[in-house]
Amino acid sequence: MHPPDTTAPAMPGRAAPPEQVAPAPAGTSTPEPKPGAGEPLLPAVPEGVLDVQTLEVLRRVDPAYPPSSRKRGEEGTAVLLLSVTKGKVQEVTVEKSSGFPRLDEAAAAALRRWLFSPSLTGQVRVPVVFRLE
Repeated sequence: MHPPDTTAPAMPGRAAPPEQVAPAPAGTSTPEPKPGAGEPLLPAVPEGVLDVQTLEVLRRVDPAYPPSSRKRGEEGTAVLLLSVTKGKVQEVTVEKSSGFPRLDEAAAAALRRWLFSPSLTGQVRVPVVFRLE
């Protein structure tokens, strides 16, 4: 059985910006877009969110696998957003749940203790994989 993996690949890249379309001439109408038309294939990534794999982590704390989750066979990947100011984690938000609140909280508790370079201020995305082997 392995500890949770906090070096999992990042979420897919940003969606392409929408195309610029010239406005229709006055007095004409444009057809309504069909549902699903023009929607990005990849989920949008909030502007300014950094990928943890591109950053120097000075202190990395691995989440403890909750014993009750281990007993129940719970596995999943939680994606968390860290609000970092001067290298210190100020807030942790679950962006995508693992599907199990115990795993999400274990990941959040560990990531609250991470420390980055003092020059870092911003949002950092960290995927945490919980896998029983």
